[in-house]
Amino acid sequence: MADLDQACAALFERHRVSAFGGEFHVPDVNRYPALFAWDSGYHALITRHLDRGLALRELETLYRTNLLPDGLLSHQRFVPGATETQRFIEDLFGPMFDGDRTPFIDPPTAAYAAARVAHMLGASADHLLDAALHHLQALGTRRVVDGNVLPVALHPFETGTEGSVHMQPLLEDSPGPLAGLKDLTISAMAADLSPQRALSAGHGFVVYDPTMCGWYLLALEELGSACRARGRTADGEWAATTAGTVADAIESHLWWEPGHLFVVYDLVGRRQLPGVGAMGLIPAAASVFAERGSAADVADHHLRPEAPMWGPKGYAAGTVQANTGVRSFVQWDGNAVWGATAYWAHLLALRVGRMDAAKRVRSELGALVRAHGFREFYDAWSGEPGGAGAESGFTWPALVLEMASNERHHQWPAA
Repeated sequence: MADLDQACAALFERHRVSAFGGEFHVPDVNRYPALFAWDSGYHALITRHLDRGLALRELETLYRTNLLPDGLLSHQRFVPGATETQRFIEDLFGPMFDGDRTPFIDPPTAAYAAARVAHMLGASADHLLDAALHHLQALGTRRVVDGNVLPVALHPFETGTEGSVHMQPLLEDSPGPLAGLKDLTISAMAADLSPQRALSAGHGFVVYDPTMCGWYLLALEELGSACRARGRTADGEWAATTAGTVADAIESHLWWEPGHLFVVYDLVGRRQLPGVGAMGLIPAAASVFAERGSAADVADHHLRPEAPMWGPKGYAAGTVQANTGVRSFVQWDGNAVWGATAYWAHLLALRVGRMDAAKRVRSELGALVRAHGFREFYDAWSGEPGGAGAESGFTWPALVLEMASNERHHQWPAA
């Protein structure tokens, strides 16, 4: 691992940005020059193994810079000087920015990471617990419908996994995927990103998504643990109680029994959107689903050798098929092995004690990095890289550091 440690440190040095009065990292210097909320969550999980101060500053900068008036975190804020890139994105996907940041949100990996980093650093990072607590409370109040407890996503970008097998049915009536995304941007913004207003106005994308809801549940559990460790009993009890209620709702709406996986629930059509996607592993990695047996059920069907998403070169976003390759731009289906898809599979494997599976998925990701460098994703069949990162690299495969650290504990990750 020493070679990967050094390579990851060099990667993050290249991607480090000083702006907005703080310090953070961009996932790709050329293609993604912005402070992204869920990327920063992954970045903090990685950099805590390189320099704890980097992880602390990443999250401090994010929670100060991307905080929206309603207490949520902006999905994206462009770095100073990226005006042309922002204009290009708005031309493609519609008017999704207010100034240099968008009111769209992300799955709360940042809150999960904040709880883990605060647990590690103790009193000096108690303010991160405050930030994570307020973030999750905002999600549970600002992004729910009719008094329910699950946060909704109002645009495919808010799931972080646009283009997944679950998203495709919601865009199939559009003249093309870009047109569909642009139309959804316009109608979501017209509803002021209010779930209730979006439903009332006929906005076509109001969903419970396993990426959003799964990370919400994982963050609640991690926050509860960190708060209890710091003697914050009331906050810890709120997080634990909320996690239990959220798990009940996820099980009720997102559990797809025939596929042994969690999927999307479409509130507009009042239907599940079944399909095999790696994002369905995320809720299963929660402790509550280990206790209920769902985690083992998912692992039995999706972490076994030759499972549909596990190709010869790594754990993919969707069902792997021979010789189909991967695309040059964002791909959240088929053969695309992301650092994140490997990480999600690894979290589940550790939760259910499948150490052989955990070591295999981590080793495969490390082998892809050694063979092809840090790329946005790789082909699960051939190993060939795709997406961003050809020039400066892409940060997410460095999650291999977090995976290796978690393995060394031989248990579910502990700070």
